[in-house]
Amino acid sequence: MNLPFIVDVAIGLVLIYLILSLLSSEIQEILATILQWRAAHLKKSIEILLMGDGTVHGDYLKLAKQGIFQTPAEVAQHAVRFLPDSDFNKQTIQDLIQAQLAVLKGTAEERTAAIVEALDSKGLVSGDGVTEAGSTIPIKSELARRLQDALLVEELYRAKAVTQKIYNDPLIRNISQNAREGFEGLIRGITRSIVTTGRRNTTLDRGNEPSYIPSETFATTLLEILDLPQFTRRLTALNLKILVQDQIVSDIEEAVKRYQSQGRSQELNRFIDMGFNKFNDKLRLVINAFVNERISLEMALTLIRGELVEYVTNAQTVRKKLAASQETNRNRSIAPEDVEAFEDFVNQLISVRQLVFYEDPQGEYRNTDELIRQLQPSVSQVIKAFRSDLQDVNQKYRRFTEGGSLRSNPALQSGYQEIIALYDEIRRDAQRIAQTLPFSVRASLNALAERAQINLTQAENQVKLAQDDLYQFKTEIEKWFNRSMERASGVYKRNAKGVGFLIGLTIALLVNADTVHIAQRLASSTTLRQALVSSAETVTQSCPRPVPSTPATPEAAPAASPELAPAPAVPVPEAVPPVPEAAPVAPPVEPVPVSRLFFEQPAYAQTEETPAEPDPNSNSENASVNCIEQAVEDVTGLPLGWGSENRSQQMNLTDEGKPTDPNVWTQIWYQLKRIIGWIVSGLALSMGAAFWFEILSKLINVRNTGKRPDDRSAT
Repeated sequence: MNLPFIVDVAIGLVLIYLILSLLSSEIQEILATILQWRAAHLKKSIEILLMGDGTVHGDYLKLAKQGIFQTPAEVAQHAVRFLPDSDFNKQTIQDLIQAQLAVLKGTAEERTAAIVEALDSKGLVSGDGVTEAGSTIPIKSELARRLQDALLVEELYRAKAVTQKIYNDPLIRNISQNAREGFEGLIRGITRSIVTTGRRNTTLDRGNEPSYIPSETFATTLLEILDLPQFTRRLTALNLKILVQDQIVSDIEEAVKRYQSQGRSQELNRFIDMGFNKFNDKLRLVINAFVNERISLEMALTLIRGELVEYVTNAQTVRKKLAASQETNRNRSIAPEDVEAFEDFVNQLISVRQLVFYEDPQGEYRNTDELIRQLQPSVSQVIKAFRSDLQDVNQKYRRFTEGGSLRSNPALQSGYQEIIALYDEIRRDAQRIAQTLPFSVRASLNALAERAQINLTQAENQVKLAQDDLYQFKTEIEKWFNRSMERASGVYKRNAKGVGFLIGLTIALLVNADTVHIAQRLASSTTLRQALVSSAETVTQSCPRPVPSTPATPEAAPAASPELAPAPAVPVPEAVPPVPEAAPVAPPVEPVPVSRLFFEQPAYAQTEETPAEPDPNSNSENASVNCIEQAVEDVTGLPLGWGSENRSQQMNLTDEGKPTDPNVWTQIWYQLKRIIGWIVSGLALSMGAAFWFEILSKLINVRNTGKRPDDRSAT
């Protein structure tokens, strides 16, 4: 037995594997298409992405599908259900759990630990336990387990609800293009009914869910659910109102009251009151224009500054006239102390203007950019409001909470009333959005927003616009989604390998593909071996590699397609330094998003091998199958099937079908050897046709002592 002999046997065995792998791959692809395995796995992966790392007992998954445990009352009721009604502490424990859930924030584990600690500190869970089915259940551990499970079910339900919102978005619904009329529509309707049978309200609802979602579409849809741009603008409007009311209107009103307490001139009092009321009305018009999205924040600040400068300038003009009249007219209509009080009033107005809009010695205002940065909340602050509360975002919001001094003040100014009304509206919206998102999603989005804020480097004296921050945050969401899909594609690939093994084993049983017997027949039959080697050479020279044109290399996954990178209003520099350009060695290949790697390609293409260049003469994915069939159609006597001749050779039987060796242990060995051969064949078929085509090409090159020149390219 020499090396060429071993290589020929290996070539024949690999060619048979290749033929059967094509059949296995096609069956797996048909099943994956009809049952929509990729679409179901993609939707489950998104639910896992939104759920976080929480694990739920299988018994509670059904409850999540039914929408149980959405309120603190339902969670508390489930947690104490194991306690007997005779337990006097049952209602107390339930009330305490419900009250704690209304204020606690965090993951299911964190909230469970805090609640159990609060119950333990009051001595409510320190009993001996509850007797059930003859065994004693510790109250503390059982309560913690049931409470954590219920909270996890609540998070899972929220994750499923958000996922369904994403899938109901028109951007996602329009990804899948399905036949609606004619025979194709009828077939599609039957397939959809098969797909959704037993899976409705669990994974696939419509039966036409996409098997691939671009990261840009996912990020855009999630931002639409959060309503982030509108929420940011309203929070900016709140900050603008607080700035105007706190640092401009309130200070000027204090100066007015101070003058009125000192001056006695009715004429100056009327002038000050009319001027202040007119100035205040103009500021409200500017703020309302910004709230109604008629002007930008920069324009609003410019108009507010203009009104304040005009107001101060008018007061200075009056002061000059009063000073001149005091010097020239001995019959003064305004007392000197009134003029002095008005002088103090004008000085206070100048101080207000300088504190809010700083004017340098050249008469230019240079702090507009700084004001925009202060008024315009970052995405990180907005997401933090969803994760916790507005009062945790900034200390200035604390006075607008329930029971604050402003709310209890009967002489509340109308400006503060408008601020409180807007604050309450924004806070309700933040709580509504927070209740729709699982806590793990809020925590993840908070981390992504902080990362986006770090990566968004600004040039000197450049204003950070809201769309820049939002664009960078959207980019971080896309990266987050792509990283999750990388893990999901790995899980799908492993699952596909398992399904491929089952299909391969089934085919091995149906066609009696016994690897051990095939190898023995190839070793003993020179004619069969030479025929298969000749067919293998034809396959490697003439047949295209059984891989679709879609690249399947994981290295191409992180790249984003050109349509996923819209240019922002202001260019945002990359956080990673650019890689120096290398000399082009091949035409550029359009990259494929990672979520498409294993969700939209045949099973036999799921390999880490670099795909060979497809044959230009091939216009169909079936070209490889047809070519291989033609190459092996003249080969006879393949050691496959349940025919009497093949079974006799496989089990060492006589022409009458009786064993040549009646020894029981010999027959057991033949049966065991056949089972091992089937299992090895099943494992081999699960590797995919592309894998065996590559192995076959390498074996042919080894047999021919080097790679044969490509005659097709020469011609």
